[in-house]
Amino acid sequence: MSYKAEMPQAFEAEQALLGSAMADEGVVSLACSTLQTSDFVDQRNRLVFESILRLSKAKKAVDPTTITEDLKTNRTLEDVGGVDYLFELARSYVSVDNAVFYCELVRDNSNLKNYILTLDGILKKYATGEIESPASFIAETKPAIDEAASKGTGDFQDMAAVVDEAAEEMSKKKESGGSSLTGMDTGFDKLNAITHGLNPGDLIILAGRPSMGKTTLAGNLAMNAAKTGKSVAFVELEMRSVEIVNRMIASVSNIAGEYINTSALAEAEWFTVESAEKKLKGLKVFFTDKSTGLLGDIVSNVTRQKNSHPDLGLVIIDSISQIRTGAKSENRQNEVATITRTLKQLARTLKCPVVALCHINRDSENNANCVPSLSNLRESGAIEQDADLVILLHRDSYYEAQKNGTEEPDMTTTQCIVAKNRNGRVGTISLDFYKKYSRFQDSRFEPRAKGEKAKLLTPED
Repeated sequence: MSYKAEMPQAFEAEQALLGSAMADEGVVSLACSTLQTSDFVDQRNRLVFESILRLSKAKKAVDPTTITEDLKTNRTLEDVGGVDYLFELARSYVSVDNAVFYCELVRDNSNLKNYILTLDGILKKYATGEIESPASFIAETKPAIDEAASKGTGDFQDMAAVVDEAAEEMSKKKESGGSSLTGMDTGFDKLNAITHGLNPGDLIILAGRPSMGKTTLAGNLAMNAAKTGKSVAFVELEMRSVEIVNRMIASVSNIAGEYINTSALAEAEWFTVESAEKKLKGLKVFFTDKSTGLLGDIVSNVTRQKNSHPDLGLVIIDSISQIRTGAKSENRQNEVATITRTLKQLARTLKCPVVALCHINRDSENNANCVPSLSNLRESGAIEQDADLVILLHRDSYYEAQKNGTEEPDMTTTQCIVAKNRNGRVGTISLDFYKKYSRFQDSRFEPRAKGEKAKLLTPED
């Protein structure tokens, strides 16, 4: 048996990844947490990555200058081809957006190389004739094949280990006083009752037609989460961060947003606003409205935020419609499928809930009473498929006001339709919506079908 084949390699991807790491610290975090030195086939790239690992561990900046000094210190600068090769790597940088792809390509080729080498070693051993019997040879070599095949796919846990993990979680819940919450407190009792909180690793879709209050509810969730002591990352792709904060100020100060936006405030109201600003400054909510909207940039930015703030407990992205993968695609549905799949993986990697806002298509207005359903999620069925929790917002008063040509009341009731809940039940709860104050509150009334009499909740409820 004779064969000749080149070993798998991704030389260009190695160069592009290292060049991206020199340009963006988020790529450094991604590469250092994903790859090992042995994953790099080219010896020069391997030495450069070793240098990046050392600099990252020492919490130093990573760029051609710092890498040069580190390689000099370790007497390996000439081994990588000197400063000229480092600047060649820097020029290989294409787009930070592709960093995740570069990492996967380098790692996958490394895993395939190790698998082929394992098989090659077994074939050479077979060729020497050093086997007692076919059964013993298979039994002896199978573990090595299994180990090589499992690289990068995730190891299985036996039942006992998972039961121990479940028991530990149950014990913690018992110590917390038997709370029904399994995830982060939403700040809304009725929503907690049906969702049991926002669970780590879950992708949560918050959807609705325009003016239903998606961004306002997302802001309320951010403030409520931050009040628990966790930090929150808010990726805003449709508005400026200042606009979101102005809504939060209105919510906390109980002063109408239009007066805050125009600064048309009485003397006493200025003190109230300043007090609200002081309260908000104490919350660990971090905003970015400068994102390119490219999926890779968002993943990189959020991952970097998690590395610098390990207590990150919630990520909010507004909204899916503004995200692009950067890849050429004539089919938006396929692109959205990639987006939701990546956001789901991001939630699992960060071990915190990711809330992504989503639009409902106009077809929902053809439904009975214009109430939206899962089939009305805009752009792709993959949103419903990948999401762990889907909350649809609906407000009867909005459509009634439009029909009658009138203004909505200052306080209206919004239905929060939990249309999908992978970890619990589905159903509808109601929240009181104070639009001018950008605030949702637990409603005193149970949701009802049109024409039915509302049931007033009691404190026991």
